[in-house]
Amino acid sequence: MKKFPWGRAVRNLLILGFILVIFATYASKGGTSFSLKDESPIVLGLSVVEQDLTVILNELNDNNGDTSETIKNDWITSFLLQSPDAAAKIYLDYILVPDDTDVPDELCFNSITIAKSEAIPFELVFNETTPIGLEIRDSNYVYNFPVDRRCIVQKGNKYIMPHVLLGIVQVNSYADYFQNIKGYKASDFFPFDQQEIVLSLSLDISTKGNSETVSPSLEVVVAQKGWNGGFDSNRSIPPVLYLERPGFYRAGLLVFFLIMVVIIPFLNDVVDEPGGFFEIAFGLLLGLWGMHEILIPNYINSSIPIDIAIYALFILVVVEIGIVLMYEYQKRRLRILRIEGKGDLDTEHVEIENPTVASIKMTGWWLFDKSGNKFKFPAFFIKGRQNLIGKTTRVKIWTKDGDDDDFNLYWGKDSTVWSEHQDTAYLEDSNGEAVFTYNKNT
Repeated sequence: MKKFPWGRAVRNLLILGFILVIFATYASKGGTSFSLKDESPIVLGLSVVEQDLTVILNELNDNNGDTSETIKNDWITSFLLQSPDAAAKIYLDYILVPDDTDVPDELCFNSITIAKSEAIPFELVFNETTPIGLEIRDSNYVYNFPVDRRCIVQKGNKYIMPHVLLGIVQVNSYADYFQNIKGYKASDFFPFDQQEIVLSLSLDISTKGNSETVSPSLEVVVAQKGWNGGFDSNRSIPPVLYLERPGFYRAGLLVFFLIMVVIIPFLNDVVDEPGGFFEIAFGLLLGLWGMHEILIPNYINSSIPIDIAIYALFILVVVEIGIVLMYEYQKRRLRILRIEGKGDLDTEHVEIENPTVASIKMTGWWLFDKSGNKFKFPAFFIKGRQNLIGKTTRVKIWTKDGDDDDFNLYWGKDSTVWSEHQDTAYLEDSNGEAVFTYNKNT
């Protein structure tokens, strides 16, 4: 009865557990939540949705009958030439006033103000396209709460808002990739891209007929998955949300790339035939493409580091294919020149020549005769010419015993092998494929 393979079972369970943790943490998880607890007990629940500025401009100006197509195109063209950073839409989802606060029960919300970035031109935005309740000023956005919903607040409960657009802010995007690469194309350098989003906002409230402006606490959900980060621990004013990719992305890319770089050049040393090498090599390459699809969020259109890794590995595969094909060509140039000293154990040997310029690995090759006498080559390379016109390399396989070197190998026999009158010598590679047959009358 076979013993149960506990070691293998435990190893497989650990691997499965690791995969499940990765999936639960990075694949199945949706938006990432970040909190900033300020002195104010009033909490605003926000969601951040990143978009390309040109997409936002097109959305805000669709079906705008008051703006000529020429003016709109001029603005968009000018913007594209400036290569602006990405922008983010800021939405209000809920307001929360905890039970254990000294906030009066009579609490009303008048407006929320967000600082407006000068880098985002809204000359193309008119009243027809401005969301209801949102007022766009020169330096900020002001969202005015509807009169019938200003004072409907119960402490301890979330005051749900229907995903209200508060404004559009600029995102400071950059990639920490040897040096900081700035601009909205920083996302192309996933997973080394990072972001800073300034959330300069204030809340205007009324309590018992008195109005005041407060800086609320924040709970922010970043709509796109695949971010870590948080607010500045030094409590910067205005608060800045820092976002970066989880270390798993960078570590996974680096480890997989290193494994591929190490494995691919040695595949032809561990497979039995070139077809198996090609199958494994391309399987690993396709595996990296699969990793590309699994780990990169859908909203990343391009990822230069991973693309570079894929193309570099593709080049490695092509180079290895060339090496395998060259090896197949070179080994067929190998030949048995002669069998000398037949019948005399002290002088009997077979001479093999490599006429190519490259060394040929002969580990595991066979030299044998019709009678079944077989010599298996040890770990051995037969050297090539030093240049195209240099002398060829010749190796002697002696029938007797002796110490191997670069040009002499010893069979270790105590009697002769080759016939004095006629014999045939066969040379096969480690896969059992015939390379050369020598047959010459004495």
